[in-house]
Amino acid sequence: MDGQPDRIRQLLKPLLSSAENSDFLIEGSIGEFAVGKVAFQIPRFIFMGPGGGGDNIRIGIFAAIHGDQPEGTEVLVNLLQELEMTPQTARNYHIYAYPICNPSGLVNQTRHNTSGKNLSKEFWHNSLEPEIYYLEREMGVLHLSLKTAHTLLHKTPSQRVGPLVKWNLPKKLRRFVTPLGICATDWTPKPR
Repeated sequence: MDGQPDRIRQLLKPLLSSAENSDFLIEGSIGEFAVGKVAFQIPRFIFMGPGGGGDNIRIGIFAAIHGDQPEGTEVLVNLLQELEMTPQTARNYHIYAYPICNPSGLVNQTRHNTSGKNLSKEFWHNSLEPEIYYLEREMGVLHLSLKTAHTLLHKTPSQRVGPLVKWNLPKKLRRFVTPLGICATDWTPKPR
């Protein structure tokens, strides 16, 4: 994440520090692209809860698909830090966390990426946007579906959520998210 703009490094700093010495949290990137002379990456953190027998449940959590909504990133950072302190909460879960899905929009504090695209409307439409390419590839490889792919949306009384449906994270994970005014939603359409 060294080449990322300062705003992104600052938001991810707590997770990057935690991942350095963690037994459960792994830091990485699913791809990188350039906009002009600025290099961006789509960061991914994997929290591998302790095993307890049986198959692990994979959950994908996506934040900041709209660059002007950094609250989801902050909540996802907090969720992973809480899990790092209480890893038993995520027993038998592998959580694939994507805290910044629209890095250029986040840096510019705009809903759209630098190409002017609303990324939430680009999924599964043969989009040429690099963010969508990497995220769709990741969802396909990990077999994340609407039952396991979540996005974090900050809801205030003045925001209209539209067609998004409130989605229930597993109860033991939900306790970290809902007190902060965040809901998990099923924003990602199924592949056609």
